[in-house]
Amino acid sequence: MAVNNSLAPTSGKKTFSQALASESFQRTLTSSIQDKKTREKFVADICAYVASNKMLQECDNGSILAAALSGCALGLSPVTGEYWVVPYKTKDGYKAQFQLGVQGRIQLALRSGQIAVLNTREIHEGEYKGLDPNSGEPIFSFIADDVERESKPIVGYRAYFKTVRGFEKQIYFSKEKVLKWAARYSKAFDRDLYDRFVAGKVTDWKEQQRCSSPWYERFDTMACNTVLKQLLKWCPMSVEMQDSERYENVVDDKVVGSLDIQFEPIEATAEEVVPEEPVAEEEPKATAKATKKVKKAEPQEEIIDDDDFFGNPFPEEV
Repeated sequence: MAVNNSLAPTSGKKTFSQALASESFQRTLTSSIQDKKTREKFVADICAYVASNKMLQECDNGSILAAALSGCALGLSPVTGEYWVVPYKTKDGYKAQFQLGVQGRIQLALRSGQIAVLNTREIHEGEYKGLDPNSGEPIFSFIADDVERESKPIVGYRAYFKTVRGFEKQIYFSKEKVLKWAARYSKAFDRDLYDRFVAGKVTDWKEQQRCSSPWYERFDTMACNTVLKQLLKWCPMSVEMQDSERYENVVDDKVVGSLDIQFEPIEATAEEVVPEEPVAEEEPKATAKATKKVKKAEPQEEIIDDDDFFGNPFPEEV
């Protein structure tokens, strides 16, 4: 059952650990995670995760908890990289969002029971041989010797799956294509800044903070995740995978309230969510207007046909 909820920041910024110890956060944890041992492990994992990321510590504590509980609801852990809690700049300050990692994406896809093989990997120089003239599928010749293979630069990224019925599909993105993808869809990513980051020439403090984005610190992982996400459009989807599509990139408090996670309200707001029933016609206009203060937020529609947005941890202020 979807529960409309507000995870608004409290006055006076507390650390995430302090916020977790509060009565309201404890109610949320208890109602969301019934098993005590699972709840204790979740708290230990997410506290360690937040402590390791300075930018995440600047985020609204309620949004961090909401993002982490989204991952917990899918049976995933941030410690193993199955999902990330990413700081996201909004007009109201920093908030956190849930973002599925490579291992988490693979794990959820396999839960459909329809996939026999699913993997993604970097492609090194000399391994990509072009496209098959008949099928249009990419052709590879992988280097058998690991030492030789790792000595060659990464030139692209490949994702592949095979269903239990034998259907196969693979996708290949060159590194240049991924760089252009990141520049187009991630407002946190800047090609010039990335080149200087790789060369170790980023010294300005503000630029260093921008480089905390996964697109800088874990570019190859993000590239594999991007290619894998595009491939999975061809795959049978498990229920959990469909849920993850709704959880990803959610940062608005009102959207968080629409997720199928049993949150307890943490702090009331002055606004009320629109009721599901329409306002009666005979009701005075003033009352109707007061009742409909805030419309229920819906995830924005994609504005592109074949390339969906992925990875935007620091959008510009609106």
